[in-house]
Amino acid sequence: MDTLDIHCSLYKNKLYQGTYACDMIPGKLTPPFIIIINTKASDHNGEHWVALYVKYNNRGIYFDSYGLPPQQKDIMVAITHYCFNGCKYNNALTILLRKIQIFKSI
Repeated sequence: MDTLDIHCSLYKNKLYQGTYACDMIPGKLTPPFIIIINTKASDHNGEHWVALYVKYNNRGIYFDSYGLPPQQKDIMVAITHYCFNGCKYNNALTILLRKIQIFKSI
């Protein structure tokens, strides 16, 4: 999936506030929000997509299909506390369906 595919899938969600490279996350986002982040900086080819949902209290849920915690400091600037999934999801369809399930449950 590329940025446009992701945007077209999520733009109707009232919490969705964009898709960004990890170094281009806006400094001020108003919770609650959902953003999708590429783990590579904007001056590189994209690498891997992760999702971040932040609540009013700046606590968030970080979703990585590899089941890893946040690896880039840029990603965690927006929140004070977070939890993350510890399970690896193996294919693109499973990943997309899981992200959609998470976002619809919010």
